[in-house]
Amino acid sequence: MQPRSAAYLYDILENANLIRQSVVGRTLTDFRTDIRLRHQIEREFTIIGEAVARLNRTDAEVTARITSAGGVIAFRNTIVHEYEELSDETVWNIIQQHVPVLISEVEALLAEQR
Repeated sequence: MQPRSAAYLYDILENANLIRQSVVGRTLTDFRTDIRLRHQIEREFTIIGEAVARLNRTDAEVTARITSAGGVIAFRNTIVHEYEELSDETVWNIIQQHVPVLISEVEALLAEQR
């Protein structure tokens, strides 16, 4: 693992955990109606996507072990450049289905460094 890789992985993990914590006890309706929650989560996804992109540039071997790395980067680009295309349902599905997997994979990668 390259020297900066762990820092990028920690950024990914921290923001993914913030997303997960922010939606505990919340529903899709809550997400739709709470603009601060949506903006917070979009910011966290942007940081995750940027960290994965930087990790990919510096340590493609580690990035290859993140199942949805390409999708994470693409999602960040959608949030930043094509935000009008985002649907609340898509974001909510990613939170529910993909964030837990991402957290698990990143935790495993970081555990290897200990």
